[in-house]
Amino acid sequence: MTTPANHPHGAPGHAGAQSTTTSASRGGATLVTGGAGFIGANFVRQRLAHGESARVVVLDALTYAGNRANLAGVDPERCGFVHGDIRDTDLVER
Repeated sequence: MTTPANHPHGAPGHAGAQSTTTSASRGGATLVTGGAGFIGANFVRQRLAHGESARVVVLDALTYAGNRANLAGVDPERCGFVHGDIRDTDLVER
C-alpha cells in the first residue's frame, strides 16, 4: 500500500507538492525551491550552518506559504533569492 510517507512524490494531490523543498548542487551553491516557506527557510538556515563556504540560492514563487520575511537574518552574501516558478525552465537554468 502506498501512503504519503512512502509515495515517491509525497502525498498525491497535496497542494504543496509543487513547491516542496529540494536541493541540487550547481555552481557551488545549493538551489532550494520553496526556500521562502517555513520548512524551506529552516532548511536554508541549517544548510548555511554547515560550513562557512556553504552558499544557497532560493527560488520561490512566493505563493500561499512563501514569504521573504521567513529569510530575515540570513546572510545575503551567502544566500541569493530569485522570485520565480520552478516550472520556468529558462529561469531555473540560469
